[in-house]
Order: sequence, then C-alpha cells, then structure tokens
Amino acid sequence: MKLKIPTLSACRHRRTQAGGFTLIELLLVLLIIGVLSGVALRAIDMTRERTMYSDTTKKIYDLAKAISGNPDLIADGKRVDYGFIGDLGRLPLTINELIRNTENDTNWHGPYIKIGFLEDTLNPSYKLDAWGNPIEYSNETGMLQSRGNGRQPMTYKITDSLSFLLNNRVSGLITDNENNPPGSFSNLIDIVMNLPESDTTVHPNRSGYYQMDDIPMGRHQIRVVKRTASPESLIKWVSVASKTNTIQDFRFARSFQSKLQYVDKSAHPMLNDLSSIYFDVFNVAGETINLQSVRFQSIDRLIGDTVPLYHVFCESIIAKNFGYVSGSLIRYGNGNTAPFAPSVTIAPSAFETFTFLNFRKDSIGPSDTTAMDSVKFNLVFSDGSIINFITTQP
Repeated sequence: MKLKIPTLSACRHRRTQAGGFTLIELLLVLLIIGVLSGVALRAIDMTRERTMYSDTTKKIYDLAKAISGNPDLIADGKRVDYGFIGDLGRLPLTINELIRNTENDTNWHGPYIKIGFLEDTLNPSYKLDAWGNPIEYSNETGMLQSRGNGRQPMTYKITDSLSFLLNNRVSGLITDNENNPPGSFSNLIDIVMNLPESDTTVHPNRSGYYQMDDIPMGRHQIRVVKRTASPESLIKWVSVASKTNTIQDFRFARSFQSKLQYVDKSAHPMLNDLSSIYFDVFNVAGETINLQSVRFQSIDRLIGDTVPLYHVFCESIIAKNFGYVSGSLIRYGNGNTAPFAPSVTIAPSAFETFTFLNFRKDSIGPSDTTAMDSVKFNLVFSDGSIINFITTQP
C-alpha cells in the first residue's frame, strides 16, 4: 500500500476550514477591543465629570438661595423667601453662618441649609464640591467658587452689585379717606420700617410722598402713625426684592383737613389777667364736630426773629357754651393733651370761644403766673383740626 503525504496547501486549507486565526487576525481583534475600551472608558469618565459638575452647580445654587432666598416661593402673589439676607439685613460673614448662629444674632432664623442627620456638622458636605474641595465664598463680593477639576473652575455671583441686595428703595403716598395729602399734618406722621439692624423713620412731605433708601431685600413691616390728639396707626408688610423701588401707599380712615378754622385776630390775653387767653374757632364742615380733647403741640414765645421753646402750663380750659371742660391738679403745656369733660360739640357753621386760664411756670404746685402776650400756639384738636395763632393785645 502506498503512503500518501499531504501537501502544504492542503494543510492550510484544512486549518482554515477548522476556524483557526492567524497572528495578524488576533492582533487586529485585540487592537479593536482596546480602541473600543478606551472610547467606553472616556465616555464613562466624561459622564462622571458632567455629573460632578452638575452636583457642584446644584450645591452652589443652593448656597446662593440660602443667602439671598428663593424667588420662586410666592404667597398671595408676593415673594416670601429672602434667605439669610432677609432675616439679618446683611450677607453672612462665612458659609458657617448658614447653619450656625455664630454671631448670636437674635434675627437669625436658620439653619438656611438642610444637612443630613448623620452628616458631619463640622465639615458638612454642602461646603464641599463634588471633588471634595471646599467651596470658596466672599462676603465682600457675594461670590461663590469651586476649583472644579483643577482645569475648569466654577464661579457664581449672587448679584452683580451688593447694593442691589442691600440698598433698595421703598416709597409711596400717605392720604386720608378722601385721598387728600397731609399738608400741614406731614410733620405729625411717622413712617417706621422695622429692619434687622435698626428701624428707619421718615416723614412724608406736604404732598404725602415719602421715600426710604438703603433698604435690604426682605419682607419688612411698615407702621404709619399719625400723632395728633386723635391718633391713628396703620401697619402693612412690604416685600422688597433685589434692585427695586417698591411702592407702598397708606390711607388713613379720617380726614386730614381741618374742620375747625381759627378766626383771624381773635386770640388775645385777657385785659384783667394777662396769664389767660381766649380765641375763636369756626366749624367749616357740613357736620357737627364732637371734640374730646386738645393737644398743645407747641407753645413758643416770640423773641426777635427767633422762636425759642417756652415752658408754660395751663390750669384749665373753658368752652363758652359748655362751661368748664378741662381742669384738674395737672396742668397742660408743650406736648400734653387736655381732655374735655364733658366733650365739646360744635354745630355746622357755628363759632366757639375757648379760654385757657392761668398759665403758670410749673406743671404742678404753687407757681407764678406768666403773661401770655406775643405767644405762638400750635393746637391739635381730637378731630384732627390744627389751629395756629399768635396772641396779640386787643
């Protein structure tokens, strides 16, 4: 039997049919796997990097909202959240103030950042970016910053200018129930805004316009007080946003207009007693006026071109049609309100004569009387009427 030896080409053909790989083919497969692995790892790394940037961005935004509040929190159509600045009227000195009252400020109502129950309060995660680096904060610029991956730092400014946060304006008009401006009442109206650092007080002008500057953003209470013999008080809350001029008007329930008018040249000292004076008023209103009291807003003696404060005190008051209406051991002078008992009623288009008896140098006890010629009076009756006159010799 003759032995048959296979040729080289036949061996190659059988190996190919058996599914074998050449070295070049194996190297090619390994190269492709390496390339695909590199692409996959790079995609995973980029996704991880984006996630870290996203997490850090959220942390920075949360810090910014904790400092200046969340403008999306609305109640009754008004913003209600102003964060740390809204409570304290300033920026935090450090990020730590957002979770701890480090300055023992009574206006601090934090924490302004929520931290986990098991979180390390000495070095909480909200202070660190996704790479574990501290988030940097400057209270001088209102800037928050993360170093990021070292190549692309992240910077966020709470505002373009700190004045937008701390130096806003509130203004408006003060009117009465008939939309009249206060006129001569303007200096008797106090407009007080309660602020974290200290209250701000202004007065309207005669047209009723008032303006408050350097107001920090936040929700603040405004109290408007009319300091007349019949006082009124109004309270409102105003929401002051960043970089705004907030308008807040007030309207009193009573009229500013004086229903009583002084009868010109009717104020004189009594001939037999210069320490007592009398004067007439006229009811110009179309209604009866009921007077409960009169306030001695000011009593000044005129000396040359100056008007120095002059302390004198009235013993009692007489209304011509009512007899004695005020009199007690207490005397009334600058800033005092004398009650009428019984009350004084003045009909429409009617006159009334008031007599102030025995002005003395002291408010109580024995005291010398004082001549009341050339004395300037500013009186405010309980209905809101203001009377000004200067006593002259008859």
